Amino acid sequence: MAVTVTLLAPAGNQAFSTSNGNSYVSDASGLIFNVLPGDVKDLLNDGCEFALLPTLKQVGALQAAATGSDYVVALLNLTANSFNAAGRKLRIRAEGSFAGNTHNKTIRLQASNTAQAVGVAIASGTVLMDSGVLATNGGGWTIGAAVEKYGAANSNTQYGFSDLTLAGATPIALAAPASLTFTENAQITLAVTVNAASATTDVTVNSFEALWVS
Repeated sequence: MAVTVTLLAPAGNQAFSTSNGNSYVSDASGLIFNVLPGDVKDLLNDGCEFALLPTLKQVGALQAAATGSDYVVALLNLTANSFNAAGRKLRIRAEGSFAGNTHNKTIRLQASNTAQAVGVAIASGTVLMDSGVLATNGGGWTIGAAVEKYGAANSNTQYGFSDLTLAGATPIALAAPASLTFTENAQITLAVTVNAASATTDVTVNSFEALWVS
């Protein structure tokens, strides 16, 4: 796979041609994805600049509203058409801590085109990464996943990847990549869910972020 660069154009929906015979069009926000290295100089000369891709982030000390189900603890919303070109990739991560006991608890990263709300059980979520049932006594945790667009624009085709996940010092096995079918011209909601079997204070979510890497 060729190494590519993301640039920011002076305006959205702007067309560019390079001396190598390649053409690019910026999206509505001005981003140009998958620029070949040999074309970067021409686009910079046309007023483009290197893009700092946005990060969505939520920070706090968040806990499930109740026990016994996958309750939404934190949310991030992707605007419609976020996955508007092949190769667009989003890395998702949450981090937090466990209470000092061996109660069972499960942490999941989930996504959906269905609107979700913090404090209620998730509706119609697709699991991106699952910690499995844990009984970890104290310490920290981290859970990760990624979603990458492939295929034509608005074809609703993505891959889901599990990423580094730890419960204390114990690594969690990664799942095989999965084919996803989120509707790309609609909002996509990302959620951290916690299923605490015994007490809502058994898992705390301190950070939830989604970083565009391409």
